[in-house]
Amino acid sequence: MAGLTNEIGDTFWKTFGGTTITYGNLCWPAGLEAVRLTLGSVKHNVPWDIPNAKTIIIWGKNPAETNIQEIPFIAAARKKGAMIVLIDPVRTATADKADVLYSIRPGTDGALALAIAGIFNR
Repeated sequence: MAGLTNEIGDTFWKTFGGTTITYGNLCWPAGLEAVRLTLGSVKHNVPWDIPNAKTIIIWGKNPAETNIQEIPFIAAARKKGAMIVLIDPVRTATADKADVLYSIRPGTDGALALAIAGIFNR
């Protein structure tokens, strides 16, 4: 699913005579490559599957402002009874859409991740 600003790249290149063309968009491939370099592989669900979730954990992300195309899917999941959990040290616009906000201290993500892994790895 494309973001609202994907056409900006084409408009930018057209100002230089349209000699350069882009394939896809700038955000999605960069994000996939960052995940691949960090975790070794990219495994994720497609956005249109989000409404089928029973629990959605949004960790250090503010889709209400940075991935607004995800919000309708998250809202659909919530309408079907999904619990929305936000983990973020900053209260963002997404916090208003969450059922639970864990406002952790910056830099404590690793400790929280290890604690959660310990709970589910029993």
